[in-house]
Amino acid sequence: MSEFKRQHPVVIITGVLRELRTFILPFLIFLILSVLGEDARIFEGRGVLIFALISIGFSMIAGVLKWFFFRYAVTGTVIEIRSGIFIRKQRHIKQERIQTISLEAGLWHRVFSLTALNIETAGNLGESEVQIQALPVIEAEEIRRRLTTGNTFETAEESAANVSGPQRIIDALTLLKAGLTSGSVSVVMLLIAAFFGQLIFFLPSRYFEQLLDVGRQLGIYAIFLAAALFVGVAWVLSVIRYVIRYAMFTVRLKGEDLIITRGLIVLKTLTLKRHRIQSVVIVQGLLRQPFGYATIEVKAAGGRTDDALTSTVLHPLIKMRDIEPFLRDFLPDVHWEHDVTALPSRARIRYIIRNLALPILALPFAFFEPRILWLLSVLPFLILLALAQHAHAGTAVGARGMTLQMRTVAKKWVLTGKSHIQALSTRQSLMQRWRRLSTVSIHVLAAPSSTVFTVRDVDLATTATLLQWLSREKRP
Repeated sequence: MSEFKRQHPVVIITGVLRELRTFILPFLIFLILSVLGEDARIFEGRGVLIFALISIGFSMIAGVLKWFFFRYAVTGTVIEIRSGIFIRKQRHIKQERIQTISLEAGLWHRVFSLTALNIETAGNLGESEVQIQALPVIEAEEIRRRLTTGNTFETAEESAANVSGPQRIIDALTLLKAGLTSGSVSVVMLLIAAFFGQLIFFLPSRYFEQLLDVGRQLGIYAIFLAAALFVGVAWVLSVIRYVIRYAMFTVRLKGEDLIITRGLIVLKTLTLKRHRIQSVVIVQGLLRQPFGYATIEVKAAGGRTDDALTSTVLHPLIKMRDIEPFLRDFLPDVHWEHDVTALPSRARIRYIIRNLALPILALPFAFFEPRILWLLSVLPFLILLALAQHAHAGTAVGARGMTLQMRTVAKKWVLTGKSHIQALSTRQSLMQRWRRLSTVSIHVLAAPSSTVFTVRDVDLATTATLLQWLSREKRP
């Protein structure tokens, strides 16, 4: 495929809708002026209609021109993009610069058997280097294959690898369990609170007066009922959000490529080169710990990741006992070191002080606001959390790599090879020097920049061991 092609004509419609969004704010201002302006007659009737027609006409012209002037071609292992109406742009991207290739198919894509092709390169932060918004699925797969292997069509060896390679498909029951224990209910609660926080400015005051009257009649039961309803609705919405995001989750290995597919409304297919994966992060949320489940995430070098520039989920819900067999199948170079050196007992008090510092500093203000004394009720929970954080934290090194353990609320294990560590840094505060402790951080290359993993209050002898281990010759 070397001739230049244009995207599917359906892009014209989406382009027109995208352009119309830019006219929403000016149109609202125009409409307000037509109602509240001193000389409203200027804006009445035909004025509003003319403004709307001009907006639609301009959007249609812009949508058609952008579609017409956007062309792409793949020659060998190079993709070339030409775009621009008044300022012409020409981009050539070679195979060796490509970090990840992903396919995204929304509902309107699937109606026309289309997909969007995103190509991320090194040094690109936040946005794709190339985005072809609509092309046939077969053609997109052909481009992906050409830019990853250099072959236009799948060879017999590739086909055999595709059939025999390891693959994991998340069933509906596992996905539901993952949604129920994801812990994302707090995010949904914040969104709901923000929505109602904006809504109150538009509702008549009589509704709030009626609501307060009902609350006075029901008393304390009204508060508990409202809180339970709020949490219940948020929990259901968080489960729905999670299921929509990770529905039909599949991860498979094809040659050196990890291919991850997920999504109900927007079907995403992400291709990651295994050698670009710098670290594996195992996350065990609070709700998943009693059941022995965890999530596997990966940090990849260069380009964008799957989840909002943070990490890519390799498995949304997996039993702890199944993690190492899973890694042996998909990432055999990643090793989980279990000979963990725990933190010394003298570091325990620092975790407790760190958790209690903010509530204790707020207590003097109780003289002015007695309700602050409610903070005393959370102190036992913060102490228990501090003890759990201290008990879980630790470090381990071996011939094949390093493992760090840390905890905020969720437990985390960070697995990385020696060759993927860009730097290992240590620092000491005055109190840490007195306690013969230090804070250890490792830096690994990941999108969009270096990622830092930190374990606090490590024994100085353990810190020296880590530095000595890293100073030895790195193994590939």
